[in-house]
Amino acid sequence: MTPSTHLTTAADGWPLMLRRYPAEGANPHREPVILQHGLGACSQQFDLPVPRGVRAPSLARWLASRGYDVWVPDLRGVGGSASPGASIRGRWDWSFDDHLDLDMPEILRFVLARTGHEHVHWIGHSMGGILLLAWCARHGSSQIRSGTVLAGSLDYSGASSAYDLIRPLKRLGRLVMRVPSGSAARVFAPLAGRFHTPLEASFYHSPNLAGEAARALIREAHHDVSGEILFQLASLFAKGGLTSLDGRVRYADRLEHITTPILFGVGDRDVQCAPEVVERTFHQVGTPPHALRKFGLAHGDAQPYGHFDLLCGRRSDTEVFPELLAWMTAHPISARPAA
Repeated sequence: MTPSTHLTTAADGWPLMLRRYPAEGANPHREPVILQHGLGACSQQFDLPVPRGVRAPSLARWLASRGYDVWVPDLRGVGGSASPGASIRGRWDWSFDDHLDLDMPEILRFVLARTGHEHVHWIGHSMGGILLLAWCARHGSSQIRSGTVLAGSLDYSGASSAYDLIRPLKRLGRLVMRVPSGSAARVFAPLAGRFHTPLEASFYHSPNLAGEAARALIREAHHDVSGEILFQLASLFAKGGLTSLDGRVRYADRLEHITTPILFGVGDRDVQCAPEVVERTFHQVGTPPHALRKFGLAHGDAQPYGHFDLLCGRRSDTEVFPELLAWMTAHPISARPAA
């Protein structure tokens, strides 16, 4: 299967790219599902470019093979959405709120228009899941039939995280427009999966990822980020959690209004997003049904899980993906409207 590439434009003129993996099977239902990457990552994390024979499950292809119409966007600044339009050329000042208020509504509008459905499923990893929570808390849940938040929370306060260094660098985020995290990742990429370093442990549980998959993940799925988004995300580690850029909205305060069924998932060895902070947000969301699934040895799985290996670990397609499928199956989208 070769995914098709689609382009649309956010309200401020920023071009956005989405990959589409069409539904397969004898009689696919074609329910649309959006897979959303996190901070500094891109759509490739859901379908790593690895040599044939390398064990690196693709969530995008796995869901498409089970009848879902899969859409995988790149948020502004990364992957196929890296370059701004001519009217905003050279900008490196976008925030989380730009993703929330400009990228996400256009992604939803575009996918719904192209599929003819009134609802989608949303599976967000890390910041992609945080976007889902903030969207439902701020704008409501009417377009999202079911949501899955993998390795994401609205409040990281009081827990250790590999992103702790963001806090002392908060003011620096307003001074440095472009943080070269992706450039640094590409330098490190040839060494990934070879020595099981503490740096790698912040991204994944090394034994759970094939070496070629680790190198592809670091090389292809990591990009530079704006200083402005780091400035805003630093609020995740303050008491009460993530706020809007102007500080007027604390997103966790509105979680009780969420009515979309949300599945939370987290790895037991995730050092970016500790299980305790995911559990905290899980207990704050509104009217059930919602669910929490922890992955790892103590939870019936064959191996521990870190941050990214929930998506591309050696056993993700037998231990993680079926849980996501069961959640969407339990909350189906109504039949596609007649043309």
